[in-house]
Order: sequence, then structure tokens, then C-alpha cells
Amino acid sequence: MRRVLGLEQLTEPLARSAVTVGKFFAIHRGHQALLQATVAAAQRQDALAVVLTFDRHPLEILRPGTTFPVIATLEERLDLIEAEGVDVAVVISVTPEFLNLEPDAFVREILVDRLRAVEVLAGVNFRFGKSARGDMDTLRRLGREFGFTATAIEPVLQHGDRLSSSRVAACVEAGRVESAAALLGRPYSVPGVVVRGDQIGRQLGYPTANVRSEPGRLLPADGVYVVQVSWGDEPPQPAVANLGVRPTVDGRQRLLEVHLLDWQGDLYGREIEVRFLARLRDEQRFPNLDALRAQIAQDTDAARHYFADGAAP
Repeated sequence: MRRVLGLEQLTEPLARSAVTVGKFFAIHRGHQALLQATVAAAQRQDALAVVLTFDRHPLEILRPGTTFPVIATLEERLDLIEAEGVDVAVVISVTPEFLNLEPDAFVREILVDRLRAVEVLAGVNFRFGKSARGDMDTLRRLGREFGFTATAIEPVLQHGDRLSSSRVAACVEAGRVESAAALLGRPYSVPGVVVRGDQIGRQLGYPTANVRSEPGRLLPADGVYVVQVSWGDEPPQPAVANLGVRPTVDGRQRLLEVHLLDWQGDLYGREIEVRFLARLRDEQRFPNLDALRAQIAQDTDAARHYFADGAAP
């Protein structure tokens, strides 16, 4: 997939294309349905399948100081978009100037002049242009003027509610990682680098890898989880993770630590990915290290049973 990071990098207009537009911050099952519809439209139209997305949330510009937890980095989002068969991803740099484009100018200057759209697909509630003045009716009107088809894609529902990135974030923040996976169509994952810790897990007989994720990454609620850990070309390894401040040893810093069940070796400095599969329990304070060790043994057994039962993807 060709990745165009900024409209200024698109020095020549694309060939005819089927285009979808969206923030795509989670690439959940609703996003996947829209991407798949775009790929199908491109094949039907003998065109490129193109995604137009953004480097940040527009509210970060409109309301300075607003931040959003990172569900997936831009690179991860582009990898997931590519996996759906998209030909070209164009990433808009969200600036005040871009946000001031009137809907007609957005369509003419970007979708038509630069992307050469013959079909534009978006969710039924799609809004665009300055102050979100444009909607699907606007897009249909402009499509008739400029010679492209505007196609509205119905939302994907779960239990009667529309899938959204905010729903995914709410599930993760609450520690409901299995619900998040149902929305995403894959386990929620956190990448990070293994750094040296204080070796308490090793002293307890359960050595752990201390994972440092990038600032702003959305992490599940504190607790103990069944996870898979992967790095490089290695197959995913079964593991159990503790996320929290480790109150039994008077911890202060929030840490993500993983204990691999059937692997021994040195992971220091490696970039790994932690995939959250199931929540075992809340983090809690134990009266002493022996009680903590006994609970870790129970957590490890529970994780082994989870994998033995074939619940892992």
C-alpha cells in the first residue's frame, strides 16, 4: 500500500479512485466494513481503493489542550488499513487552514482534483468541511456536479448500538478487554520496549518483563490479565500480565509487567506487543510476599487453563 503522509506529498493526482474518508482511530469492525466496501467499490469501478484519514483528531486543533488516548498509533492504523486490501492511504495534516475549508472546496480540491474520485464512501452520519457543514446530502449534490457517486454505508451494530472508537476506549479503560476485542475484531494490544525493573518477580520465582509503552497509550484498568506476547518473527507466547502500582511492595509507578509461561530468555531492549485476552482479577494488596506468591501461582494456573481450553485466538 502506498502511504502519502500529507497532501503536499501528493505531487501528482492519483488515477481514478474509490475513496473513503474518516478518522479511523481504532480500525474497529465498523471501520473494517467501510474499508472492505471501499475495496469492493474500487474493484467494481476499476479504480484504486483510497483511504483519506487524519494525523490527529480535529478537536486537538479546535480546542487546544484537548488530548485523546491512543488506541492505535498512525503507523498501526495504516498497517491495519493495508491489511484490508487498500491501495493508497493519504494522511491529512490537520491544521486550522484545513479545518476552514468549506465543504465544496474540500470536495473539489481534495477528492476531485487530487484523488480523482469516481466514488466516495462514508458512514451515514459523515460530516465534513468547515464547522461540519457538509453531510451525505451535500456529498451527493457535489457528486452530481463533479461526476462521482456518493455511497452511504450503514453502521455496524452490536447489541443494537453503533460501533465507535469511544466505545472501544471505554471498554479498555474499564478492563473489559474481551468486550473491546469483540468491537475490534482482534485483541486489544499495547506495544512497548522491555526495560529493566527491580527484579521482584524474579525473587518471587516468576520473572517478569517490564514493558514501557509510549506516552499517551490507552492502557486497560489496573489488574491481572491473560495475554499473549509477541516480538520479531517469534510466534505469540502465552503469558500473564499485571498492570498497576504493585501495592504489596509499596509501588508508586504504574507498570505493565508480563510473565511468559513457557519461555525463558533475555528480552531486555526488545520491542514487544502485549495482546490482552481476558481479565483475571483486580490488582490488590496482600499481607506479605508469601501471600502474593501464592496468588501469582493461582493466576498462572488460570492463564494456563485459559490457553489449554483453546480460548486464545
